[in-house]
Amino acid sequence: MWILFQESKLSDAVIVVEDKQFHVHKLLLQTRSPVFAAMFEHDLKERQTNEIKIEGIKPEVVRKMLQFIYTDTLDNCKDNVGELLIAADRYSLEGLIVRCERILCERVTIDNAVSTLELADNYNATNVKKHVAKFISRNLPFIVGTDEYKEIEVRKPALVAYLMREMAAMIDYYRLELD
Repeated sequence: MWILFQESKLSDAVIVVEDKQFHVHKLLLQTRSPVFAAMFEHDLKERQTNEIKIEGIKPEVVRKMLQFIYTDTLDNCKDNVGELLIAADRYSLEGLIVRCERILCERVTIDNAVSTLELADNYNATNVKKHVAKFISRNLPFIVGTDEYKEIEVRKPALVAYLMREMAAMIDYYRLELD
């Protein structure tokens, strides 16, 4: 299937992102994404023009999203996993959401923990949010003094409250283990 995309064979629609065009196959997009399906099934502009304009997502992220749609795989997904999660969420690509969440959990570090927690909160990535909350709890002395943590305390007090509840639950769990 990926060869069809790469060579633009038999394409019947175009996705336009900034100055980049991706020649795609409506049937495949409709099969994989309820959002794309709605665009082509209802009397919307996309159905009439066979063109989808995507804004707010970088072309390389859209290409990764299309790679997943066509192949159900991800290659070399290093720097833009958060952006890919946002794209997957926008187009309701559940399998891609799960993959992005798994990668985010695997790659959480002291340097990116707060931003990953905020991303997970913004896109209801519950498993990532819990995983990162535990990570932050275990590494609190290294994270709590960072500028990023201080900013999130001001911007998202509800998220910090969530983090405190998760830490309290973790403390209770370890207390029970010791008793």
